[in-house]
Amino acid sequence: MSDIAINGIFALSGVFLGGLISQLPAFFRFRQERLDKYFFVMLENKLNANQQAYLFAEELKSIIHGDEDARFNTIKKIQEWYNSHNLLLNPSVRKVFKETVFEAGSYYLHLEDYRLTGREKGWEAEETKQKRSKLEETFKKITSEIQCQIEQDMDEGYWRNIKR
Repeated sequence: MSDIAINGIFALSGVFLGGLISQLPAFFRFRQERLDKYFFVMLENKLNANQQAYLFAEELKSIIHGDEDARFNTIKKIQEWYNSHNLLLNPSVRKVFKETVFEAGSYYLHLEDYRLTGREKGWEAEETKQKRSKLEETFKKITSEIQCQIEQDMDEGYWRNIKR
């Protein structure tokens, strides 16, 4: 009787193991398809985030010399977007984006400081020239650095460097 039970257990084990082995390829194929689906969704989200960052850089250019309310509202909108999308940006873009938005927020203060120094000490004074030079660097950073970094990331094989 015990031989019959042992043979029965082996037979059931064989059936169970055979069924499991036959389903493994389907399980791994389903798993890979699911990973591919999530990968492409993430890829699309990353591309959209980079495109939006590029557009915000363009918006910063257009408002840098605008009125104070427009600058404040735009920078606030950009910072809110950044806070909810920054992990989708590459680290290099994230760093430049954060720095540039800060510079855009403080640009008008630097401009006023430059104007005040120019009026008080003269436009040809060394301190005034240094402030103008810093102001020009800041303006260049605001108007091009984010876009250049995004373009560089995309051009340097962004798609190949995305981790799967």
